[in-house]
Amino acid sequence: MQPVSRVNPATDLNKNKHNPGVEPGSSNMNSAQSRTSSEAEDFSTLGGDDLSNIKEKAVEYKEKAQGLATDTLDKVRHYGSEAMDQSGSFIRRYPAPILLAGLGIGMLAGFFIGRR
Repeated sequence: MQPVSRVNPATDLNKNKHNPGVEPGSSNMNSAQSRTSSEAEDFSTLGGDDLSNIKEKAVEYKEKAQGLATDTLDKVRHYGSEAMDQSGSFIRRYPAPILLAGLGIGMLAGFFIGRR
């Protein structure tokens, strides 16, 4: 039979729940608290100028993204219409082979669907 471990509430309450290996009051805990408080102070000292710079940068990036998306959409439309024109001329130039290829693909599809 294995011994039952006893829980000591007095010592267990003092342990750091988020980082079990760090005891409160230890140097690791104090340095983490000081880093966190200094970062919070740095964030709280952001003035209106800094926030407006962030807003301007966000607007600038949004406009760049919109421009890139518009350019990409224009290119896709151009290449799509060019592909449609080329395929239309190809079909007009070779109608019989295109019809036979379509008939063959349809027969293969019917064969495989009918096997179920």
